[in-house]
Amino acid sequence: WYRSKFADLTDAANRNAEALRQAKQEANEYRRQIQVVTCDLEALRGTNESLERQLREMEERCAMETAGYQDTVSRLEEEIQALKEEMARHLQEYQDL
Repeated sequence: WYRSKFADLTDAANRNAEALRQAKQEANEYRRQIQVVTCDLEALRGTNESLERQLREMEERCAMETAGYQDTVSRLEEEIQALKEEMARHLQEYQDL
């Protein structure tokens, strides 16, 4: 009876040892996957920060260009107005002749 019981316990211990080995192996695989995902996440964060910085720089550059274009439009409108006034003056001088 003791031998039978001992054999049963030995089998159970072997099964438990195998289950433990598999659980450890699975835990190690999950750790590896977590490390891979963590590295990917850090790389993506770096890329995201870089893209956000580039976006801010582009927005600033576009704002400066827009301000420059608005200044040019204002200057050209003033020039048009001055030319209209000069043309009206020349027309008046011509009519006075």
